Amino acid sequence: MAARWNSQCPVLEFGMEVGSELIFSVEHADAPVTFSLFNYDQWAAYRSLLFDVMSLEGHKETLAITCMHAATTRVVFDPNVDAPNTTFKIQIATASQYTFQVASCTMQHNLVN
Repeated sequence: MAARWNSQCPVLEFGMEVGSELIFSVEHADAPVTFSLFNYDQWAAYRSLLFDVMSLEGHKETLAITCMHAATTRVVFDPNVDAPNTTFKIQIATASQYTFQVASCTMQHNLVN
């Protein structure tokens, strides 16, 4: 199965079986970006943590949570090092429902899409 993603938004909840691959390429970025793949349990814990922080009106602190919270895999694309159209492959070792998030995890560009 192959799915094409042409967006700057996170991809929410898709199922992957053991042995599957998540393949993506980065065509352009102005700053380093981090791609985080969360399994169902990791994302459930993240949502719970995010709700607690938001309840405390700590919105700015949430910007870094995606970059620091436990993830199945993280891939960093740095436009100063990596060539445009770089393709990345993530091997799926555990069947799960996943979510794929994109964030800039540098101090200068700490934005979550």
